[in-house]
Amino acid sequence: MPLRTVTVRVPATTANLGPAFDCMGLALNMYATVSLERASEFTIDIRGYGAEKLSRGPDNLVYRSVCSLYRRSGRTPPPLRVRCRNVIPLNRGLGSSAAAVVGGLVAADALEGKELSDSELLDLAVRLEGHPDNVAPALLGGCQVVVVNGDEVMTSAVPIKRGLRGVIFVPQVEAPTKQARDLLPANVPRGDAVFNVGRAAMLVLALSQG
Repeated sequence: MPLRTVTVRVPATTANLGPAFDCMGLALNMYATVSLERASEFTIDIRGYGAEKLSRGPDNLVYRSVCSLYRRSGRTPPPLRVRCRNVIPLNRGLGSSAAAVVGGLVAADALEGKELSDSELLDLAVRLEGHPDNVAPALLGGCQVVVVNGDEVMTSAVPIKRGLRGVIFVPQVEAPTKQARDLLPANVPRGDAVFNVGRAAMLVLALSQG
């Protein structure tokens, strides 16, 4: 049943967990909030990180994600009041763009009566955001191992042993993902690849067993 207003919280995420490069991410206890309300005209209100520089127009990432959900079923979004409360620092490796995409999709889906499954939302979010290791924990929570096989996104939760705690160090300097990835080599030596594969498996065991 369609609703008039919805509010969702989306966690920050940390991905590229050491050796688990591009295939594992973890949700953190730090949340962005996205609210959608049916209105007479389109507006966006932004508070918190990025309030002074993020777009308040149709190219806003949250709103673009909202529109993508409606386009999926051949519809146009109704006039909406969009409210974003950002407590996730931007361009600091904490999944701010994944939170924006997931927040827009989940809020729009809830507004229209929850039409999509988690799997469908995950597929759409990955197409929009491009980093499944951030998107999966942002949508599903917890620690997620993610594999993309063609058009299929496969994810599996890693149980975290009770008592483990995360500590976040937020850098002072912004580092947009594309700029950071441009610094990486295109290929790595086989020995380095084997080193990481083994330690990625050990990381899963360490998180689950402590």
